[in-house]
Amino acid sequence: MLTNKGKYGLKALGHLSGVKPGDLAMVGDIATTNNIPKKFLDAILSELRNAGFVYSRKGKYGGYY
Repeated sequence: MLTNKGKYGLKALGHLSGVKPGDLAMVGDIATTNNIPKKFLDAILSELRNAGFVYSRKGKYGGYY
């Protein structure tokens, strides 16, 4: 059985897999589309980034890929 953190992480990875190469997905868009609390998703994506599963770009036009 997966925790909510695990389920949300898998949903976020699934969302990112559908993003076109070269495009970025913003946390707010991922959270809204997948019905995930944004603040919780921020923490999950940070862990996934630190583990090397996703990459991020900071700034006004930042996001995850």
